[in-house]
Amino acid sequence: MNPAAERKKRADLGRDIPVAVGAAILAYAAFVLCVSSMNAGVAVVIFLGFFSILCGVFRDFIRQKVTKWCRAAVLICIISGIAFASFLVIYGSFDNASYDEDAVIVLGAGLRGDTPTETLKRRLDAAVNYHKQNPDAVIVLTGGQGRGETIPESVAMERYLIEKGVDESVIIKETMSTSTYENFEYAKLLLDERFGRECRIVVATSDYHVFRACFIAESAGFDDAAHCHGMSTWYLFAPNVLRECLAVVKQCLLDRL
Repeated sequence: MNPAAERKKRADLGRDIPVAVGAAILAYAAFVLCVSSMNAGVAVVIFLGFFSILCGVFRDFIRQKVTKWCRAAVLICIISGIAFASFLVIYGSFDNASYDEDAVIVLGAGLRGDTPTETLKRRLDAAVNYHKQNPDAVIVLTGGQGRGETIPESVAMERYLIEKGVDESVIIKETMSTSTYENFEYAKLLLDERFGRECRIVVATSDYHVFRACFIAESAGFDDAAHCHGMSTWYLFAPNVLRECLAVVKQCLLDRL
């Protein structure tokens, strides 16, 4: 193959690969929207899909008009995002519960009607596994009724745990919260009323959510909160982790982490 043909082949690949990758990302986003709802994480996935396609379509223009420093900055941002997302998941994958805590707080993660989402089921399963090793711990279920939900999240969570064999007597629930901070705020009121003293807690949530959840728990008055995790749902992994990255950055900027 002559040099000109070789250069054309490389140029075609430089265009076709980003376009194909972008199309695959957009197809994935469409699938996610079929099984979940629109959120910031899905929006980022859609943005990345279009961004990849545009990088392929306008490859020559970018190479000629966009400075190397600008391209390097974009690459650094992408690598940094991947590294931070990896940190969140790895950090949350190592539980540190001692199984002698007073209570386990399960954070809500949405319903489909009156049925826990797969993400919420995995958080609840983490609480069930903890309960088997520490059956005396109180289980606090958190979550009010959101848009598209027919009952408060904590009510559906209670049903799920009882079906899994958890005794109703160890379950308490709050039905008013609309955010993670409120999850902990209302849970603390219930636990203070129950124990009449400071109590040790373990947080049951998704692996990618552990890092932020533990800091929010501390800001709500829970010192040294331990954690146990539910595995990420594979087909929602990307939007969930991307949304969590944005949430951590937002709280850092607002000095609320």
